[in-house]
Amino acid sequence: MKLKGSVKAIFPDAALIVFCLGILAACPIRVYQILKLIEPSTGFYSDTSNWSIITLYTILGICTAVILVFSYLSKNIPAAKLPEGRRIPLAVSGLILSAGFVTNIFDQVAKIKELASEAGVSASANLIEMIKTSGATLQAVDIVFAALSCIYMLVFSVSYIVSKKLYSKLKLLALSPLVWAITRVFFRVTKKISFIQVSDLILELAALIFVMIFFFTFARVASGINSEGSMWSVYACGISASLFILTYSIPRLMLFITGNSSLINPEAQFEFCDIGIAVFAVTLIVSTLRSGYPMISGEPDRHITVITADTAPAADDENKADDNNTPAEKETNKEDNNEKFSDEPVSTKEE
Repeated sequence: MKLKGSVKAIFPDAALIVFCLGILAACPIRVYQILKLIEPSTGFYSDTSNWSIITLYTILGICTAVILVFSYLSKNIPAAKLPEGRRIPLAVSGLILSAGFVTNIFDQVAKIKELASEAGVSASANLIEMIKTSGATLQAVDIVFAALSCIYMLVFSVSYIVSKKLYSKLKLLALSPLVWAITRVFFRVTKKISFIQVSDLILELAALIFVMIFFFTFARVASGINSEGSMWSVYACGISASLFILTYSIPRLMLFITGNSSLINPEAQFEFCDIGIAVFAVTLIVSTLRSGYPMISGEPDRHITVITADTAPAADDENKADDNNTPAEKETNKEDNNEKFSDEPVSTKEE
């Protein structure tokens, strides 16, 4: 029995509702953990048996499982096509993500300079020399693909401003965000600290796993390469990635705005590129839901033809068609009309 796309009663909006409920439940718990439970200098839990730890992971686990199941089973997931026409919200979200890639580039450049300074490289040295001396190859790869991702998202945004699919011509460049996300995973798995005790790290890794799948499937849909039946993955992974990202990013942003940034672990600072990913993913999903594309069930589209005064056949044309008929055809038509009239019931009224 085929399970994928088999339940008509499940709508994709339900996954978005679960996402919102998960954010409302997880963010307050995460704020409590940062204020009361996490050591700012190390990021470790001061009490691993605290009730909030298992509660937070349970909320995120249940919400993610429900989002994945709903997206997989729903028969109402649109076809694997991106919205068409002019879409300003989608264009704005692409610009926000582009700005996020730019901020990531500046962050990595600052990191390279810091590593070069520790390696004894002069501050006046060029960036390439700093990379070679400090061994910051991974940071350099991050910068390259962040720049390529920024270019692609700019083209994507312009496409929805001018109402032309300019991004569809950049099929190879569409994979840049995926490679960029992979480099961010390497940054985190190479850290020699406990994944269990450092909650920021485990949450970021969970988010990046969904981000990688989201960007990979998004690239397939945007380029139209082997994209059939893959839209459910865009929904499931895009919403799940946004759930984890906002769970750790919103508390960091709140503490930064309120002047409590000293409570945040230096290795887990607020990053604008994370917010950009969440905003773009949610906006893309909502825009696709409202685009009205056919569903994945393969049912043919139903088109309604509206007859107006300009398109309706004229009576003179019908008369001309009758005049063109031969006498035998006219006689046949008359007999058919007589039979139709004879078959109709005649109602009588008593005087």
